[in-house]
Amino acid sequence: MFHVHIPETEQELEDYYHLRWSLLRAPLQRPRGSEKDIYDEHSEHRMILNNAGTPIACGRIYTAGADESQIHYMAVDPNHRKQGLGSLLISALEDEAYKAGSERIVMNARVEAVPFYEKCGFSLVGSGQISEGVRHRQMIKEVNAMDKILRHPDWCAELQQEWASKIPISQHMGINIRQYSGWRFETAAPLNANVNVHDTMFAGSIYSQATLTGWGLVWLMLKEQGLLGNIVLSKGCINYKRPINLEPFAVAHKYRMKGSLLELLEGRNAKLDIDVDVYSGPKLAAVFSATFVVIPVGV
Repeated sequence: MFHVHIPETEQELEDYYHLRWSLLRAPLQRPRGSEKDIYDEHSEHRMILNNAGTPIACGRIYTAGADESQIHYMAVDPNHRKQGLGSLLISALEDEAYKAGSERIVMNARVEAVPFYEKCGFSLVGSGQISEGVRHRQMIKEVNAMDKILRHPDWCAELQQEWASKIPISQHMGINIRQYSGWRFETAAPLNANVNVHDTMFAGSIYSQATLTGWGLVWLMLKEQGLLGNIVLSKGCINYKRPINLEPFAVAHKYRMKGSLLELLEGRNAKLDIDVDVYSGPKLAAVFSATFVVIPVGV
């Protein structure tokens, strides 16, 4: 499985910028160095690695102010297109805008890439510009619109019923599915049903919501890939960062996941490592790191 990586070491940054140059500037006969600008130091950078650790996609997001983030330098190696990498990368960059509190995300997309970004929820708002001889179109996406995405609502309703019938604690806690974009899965729960003696969320409830959120993402992935399996939590560790005194919600992202479900096709257990963030209102309150094992049906 491909995964999104943050370039941090000197070598990783060199590899990241080399990919950016080779995909976006070298075809225009531009020299090394033209792939960088003055905003790089203040931006969030992401790249996708293949199984050999080689960068095959890259992108950057820059928070321009309190209300706007800008995506730049999006590129996917031609040999790895049509594999969902662009959507995976967009999801990771959008998450940074979400966490930064931006109201909207803007970009100047190459004309040939406009249909892809429209599928990702971006809308055309301007004629754009010609840069390096390449025509662009200005596009925008409202960040609050991300909260309204519910991909496969029938599956989400089925998952909610699965929890209600087989995991009764989910009903007692009032856990419900708030969002599923295909890359981001989010659950919510009422605080008043999960408070402790300090009027903050009970630690056991935080752990349970995080577990169900990770479990639910795996369940949806099985549905998407047409696979069957029994999902069990193999290992879980949670880091409580602050009390939860506002309505809690938990988020799991595919781009932070490691592992694959393909072992199920060979009748073997599949293992997935997933991180789940739990928030108190806008503030990160806990991080749950878990390993889920999916056991083939009949084993």
